Amino acid sequence: MKSSILFGLIALLAISGVAAADEIYIPSNTPSTGSGNSWPFNASSSRTDWRYQLVIDAKYMGSQAATITDIAFAPTSSGTHTANKLEVRMSHTTSATSSAFAVNLPNPVRVLGVQGWKWACSAGKWSPMGLTSPFNYNGKDRLCIDIRYTGGALSGGFGGVCYYNSGNHDRTWKYGTSGIWAATTGSVGAGSGLKVRITVVKAQIVPSGTAKPGTTLAFNLTAAAQAGNPYHVGTSFGQGPIQLGTWSLDLTLDNLLLASVGGQLPGVFKDFAGKLDAKGVGTANLVIPNLPVLKGVRFYAAYLTLDTTAPLGIGVVSPNVL
Repeated sequence: MKSSILFGLIALLAISGVAAADEIYIPSNTPSTGSGNSWPFNASSSRTDWRYQLVIDAKYMGSQAATITDIAFAPTSSGTHTANKLEVRMSHTTSATSSAFAVNLPNPVRVLGVQGWKWACSAGKWSPMGLTSPFNYNGKDRLCIDIRYTGGALSGGFGGVCYYNSGNHDRTWKYGTSGIWAATTGSVGAGSGLKVRITVVKAQIVPSGTAKPGTTLAFNLTAAAQAGNPYHVGTSFGQGPIQLGTWSLDLTLDNLLLASVGGQLPGVFKDFAGKLDAKGVGTANLVIPNLPVLKGVRFYAAYLTLDTTAPLGIGVVSPNVL
């Protein structure tokens, strides 16, 4: 395919580069300034249990579809926040911010669930929560982030206060010593949500199957903002990176990469070139030959999409997977 040849030519531009995740800062990347707000992490004897929601307009998310992989807040002091149980969920919403938690969170997706929660906080620095599952944000609707926990406590000097700047995203909250986990309503604070850093990946590749000789490894591709655009998957023995303009492809320019993007061995690199569907989803398959010599061989995979309106014709670039 001509586009496969184009991908290979782009790869020949390789120089060293940086990682492929992006950060969204709401309202700004200033984790050491602002006003202090103790909701929802100021756990005390009368506030052991919390439910807290941030409701964020699409404009603050850049009005672009992306996969959310983590969130971070900006504490005013260092130490540790613990809880017996903590859960973070996300949802799209088209409603105005409500005192009813379910209105803000109509289709909850759990992105973190922990028994024995422990959050290490650093004063004036972004302190990530460490989400364990992604959330695919559609780029159009408002985003709700729902945090709830039971048995909260503070240690090591952390006072539970994080920075915020008024006049931006909203919050809904409720606290107490019991029954808060399943609370249905709370208080609304317009434009008073905590500062938050949202880590996003605009393209995601997730392997499915076992990488061993004689098997097929599927790569599930997601890039919601690139629906209908061509994609190309590449594999290599190293993590590179290869710099492509402002993008970084975390693969190494080696013979495996050239074979996988150059249309060689189509029976091995199946659907490594194609088009994402109307939802920005695609699948590629690596048919691993049944050769004992391949046992234990490590390789990496990543992909990019093509967009004729973008610099170098590259729409997005995914991180790599092993």
